[in-house]
Parts: sequence; structure tokens; C-alpha cells
Amino acid sequence: MKRAQLNSWRMRIAGVVLFCVLIVLSQTMSHRRAYSQSVSVATGAFAKRSAAYCNNRDKDAITGEEGKLPAQLPGARLQGVVLSVRHGDRSAIHMIPNAVSDPVFECGDVPSWPRHTAVRSETTGARLAAREVTSAARDGGACLPGQLTARGARQLRAVGRHLHAQYGPMLDVGNYTARSTDYTRTLASAAFFLEEWAELVPGARQEPSERHTVAVYEDEKLEIMHGVGIASVSAGKVGFDQRDGDKQVSRGCGKAVALGAEQAASFKIPPSTQMKKELATLFGREAADKSITDLGDAIHAGSCHSLPLPCGSAGCLSSGAAAEILAWSDRNFCERYTGAAGGHRATRLALYPFLRTIADSLQAVADGHAYGRPVKLFFGHDTVIAPVLAALGVFDCKWPPYASRLAFELWRLESDGSYQVRILYNGVPVTRRVRGCDGQDPCPLGRFRRVVQGLIHPAETIEDACVS
Repeated sequence: MKRAQLNSWRMRIAGVVLFCVLIVLSQTMSHRRAYSQSVSVATGAFAKRSAAYCNNRDKDAITGEEGKLPAQLPGARLQGVVLSVRHGDRSAIHMIPNAVSDPVFECGDVPSWPRHTAVRSETTGARLAAREVTSAARDGGACLPGQLTARGARQLRAVGRHLHAQYGPMLDVGNYTARSTDYTRTLASAAFFLEEWAELVPGARQEPSERHTVAVYEDEKLEIMHGVGIASVSAGKVGFDQRDGDKQVSRGCGKAVALGAEQAASFKIPPSTQMKKELATLFGREAADKSITDLGDAIHAGSCHSLPLPCGSAGCLSSGAAAEILAWSDRNFCERYTGAAGGHRATRLALYPFLRTIADSLQAVADGHAYGRPVKLFFGHDTVIAPVLAALGVFDCKWPPYASRLAFELWRLESDGSYQVRILYNGVPVTRRVRGCDGQDPCPLGRFRRVVQGLIHPAETIEDACVS
């Protein structure tokens, strides 16, 4: 009897133990499934955002609605266009501090400078042959920071090919002007873009060999593409020390500078975020405290070349942390140019001169002035594209991809002879969303000019707006 009772108790205890083991195993499997799902989601988010930024359509046909007759405007004719284009794929400007090794980007295979394009000073007209280089590399072909890659060259050729197909009827030798910021990557991007046009524009292969001119301000303070507020000077700038990093400079409008500084001071990332903790663990406090867009630049540039995520002595950055870095980078771009703490007002002030130039260029074509070239090209950076979109109220709060393009088209209605403006970002019309165009697409030229002037309202001039 006692033995039977003992066996019964043993069976009960064994059952309880087995039950507990099953519960633990169930919870472990559940945690593993949840972890696997979270890693999958993070990896997917990182890959999706990175692919959008990299814009690796250097071989595929680029599509877009540029130059197409709006369905609601039968009989309208395209009269002119102003284009703002970001440079193509480049090597990283920033590196992750204390990483085991820095990524290597190859520049040895970047094509040589196109023979039909010359760089000239915007102020003196003198040829600047020393700037006619496509990239700067160390011995062995490794890129210095911020240099155009072979993929970047292909991207700009593809954009040039697409836009020539859209605007070809307006083009001929001498019918367009091109200007670039004074960076090797933007000058080379302009050259490869124009090289594609050299193959397609009537007469471009005739002598003399110099058929395309890219103008540049040797004094970057004169280049209004950068705005008149706070701007960065980074690696790849002609005459700038080729090193990891950049520096902030002020460009004349005290009020825009002050507002931009207020916005920058308001941007905070909680130190408790998993991203911050992982960065500190893997790379130390220096990496965790580094500018989020500097980190984003390092991640984006590497991912565009399928390079592995950076590693520290304690392991490698996870795709989840990388995705979080890119998300915070987008948020930083958004607040920098649209933020309520001063970013939005700073952007409207800083980009007014450039947008005023665009509006005046379109008006000159409408008025038939001799200096009103049908096509004007501006080659710059993400920090040109994003604030222009933000000033107009149409920024999607995403870091602009490589080879992004903005088109300001001028159309003439045959019915009444009026001029209309259509704005497209990467081939997609955004005119209806422009603050002040009241949902119209296209927007009457006069109304568009009032939108631009409204950026500094109630002041009449940028000088007054910057001190009022």
C-alpha cells in the first residue's frame, strides 16, 4: 500500500515537472518566433528605406511625367523648364567612430571627364580646367570621402537621357545654361548629364569640341543654391580638406541662421532608444553622440554598395538599429526644414533667393527676353532639393535619393495665351500641393510668383526680411 502511494506521488511530481517543462519550451518558442519576426521586420524596413534612397536605376529606364501635356490643358505648349538635380551615388562622407574597419568605395572605374564639357567661372568666364575631374581617389582607386562613383555617373547619364527625351523639342546647342555647386561630385554629375545630351542634341558633336559649359562660383558664398541661412561644407568641396566630416557655415541672413540654430537645438533623440544603447555598446559614446544624419550617411552610402553593416569590437550593428538610424535621419531632415521651432521659417527665408531666381527665369521666357533661356540646369545636393520642396510645402520628409530631380515647367495656353507653371519631383506632379496654388495644376505663373514672394512676407526684400 505504501509503495503504491509512493509511486502515485512520483507520477504526480513527474507530471508537474513535465507540465512546467512544456510551459518553458512553449514560451521559449514563442519568444523565438517573436524575435525572428522582429528581426525580419527590421531587416525589411532597413532594406526598403535603403533601396529608395540609393535609387539604383542606373540601368533601367527612368520614367516620369516631365514634359507631358497635362490632360486638362489641351493645346498647351511647353515653353521652358528649370531643373534642379542632385548628384549621383557617392562614397560616404562620414564614418562610424571606432568601427573595426572603414568601408572602401571604388573610384578607379569612374569614367574620365567628358571631352565636350568645360567648367567656367560664373563671375569671370575663365575656364577652370583644374575642376574638370570626375572623382578624387587614393592610390589603388579607393575613393576619398564624398566622391562620385561609377554608379553615380550612370545615374546622371540615365537622368540626362530621360529628360532629353521629355524636353528634346526645346533643346539645341546654346538653348540652355548649366550651373553647379563647387564640389567634385556635382561638377562631375553635371558633366555626365550633359554628355548624354551631347549624343542627342542637334549639332552637339560638331566642332568646336567644347559644346557644354558648366558654370560655377569659385566663391561659394555667392551660390544661392545653398540658401542664405546655415549650410554645410563637406568633403568633396573643391579646396576643402578631404577628411571625414563637414562644418557649418553662415550665409548672410542673420534671422535665417538664428531660426535654423533654434530648430537644431530642439532636435533630441532619447538616450534610452535601443539604437543609442547599441551604438554605445558596439562603438562607444562618441558614436552614440554623433549627429544622426552623419550616422545615416555612413549607413546609406554603404548599403547602396551592398557593404556589410559596420562592426565594433563587441559585434556588428543590427539591421534593426540601422533601420532606426535611417528613420531618425529622415525625421531630422523633416524637422530641419519644416519644424515649428524655427526650421520652417528659416527654410522659407534661406531658399527665397533661389526660388526667386527660378520664378524670374520662367518669367523671362514668358516675356521673351534674350537672356531667358528655355532650359536652365542647376546641379546640387540633397540640401538643395529638400529645402526647396519644404519652402513650397510639398516635402515628403524623406531624405532625397541620389540623382533626385525637381522640374519647374512653363506652359502656354493656346486658348488665352496665359502662362502656367507645373512642378514635378522625380517625375511626379506636386503642383496641387504647393501652398498658395490653391490645388491648381498647373499653377498660373503670376500666382506662382506670389507664392515665392510670400516666403518673405510681409517684407518686400530679402534684406529687410533678414533683419525684421
